[in-house]
Amino acid sequence: AERRVHKRYRALLLGRLELASGTALLEWPVDGKEALTKLEVLSEVPHVQEGAITTVNLSPLTGRRHQLRRHVAQFGHPILGDDLYCPIDRTGRGAQLFLQCIEVGFPHPCPPVDSGAENRSVLVTTPEALRFGRRRLRAQMGWDYERAGH
Repeated sequence: AERRVHKRYRALLLGRLELASGTALLEWPVDGKEALTKLEVLSEVPHVQEGAITTVNLSPLTGRRHQLRRHVAQFGHPILGDDLYCPIDRTGRGAQLFLQCIEVGFPHPCPPVDSGAENRSVLVTTPEALRFGRRRLRAQMGWDYERAGH
């Protein structure tokens, strides 16, 4: 079936991603079903314990439960604050999950008035949450707030 809803997420991943092109297609089954995620590296900042925190966009090409979280953890770079798919010694207790939907697109629910008109779509975007920028700044300054319980 053709996917009609398209989503894009912003995430902070633990570690430095070594990708030649800056993008990757993650293909690991989830619960025995095909699962595909497009990963795009946006930036990275140094981090004392992890080497880097990498800002990425993630686009699920299939829709499986916890697909994004599982895929990046299997890739070896879990989402900062993921206490389900990341070892506690890497993410810290009580840290917020740094995963946010930043874009949703879908076909417009009303057909075009003119039968010859092109199909319309709706695109909803939201800016990255301020906490993402604050966390990157803390990493650059060498602070490790997750492990300190803040």
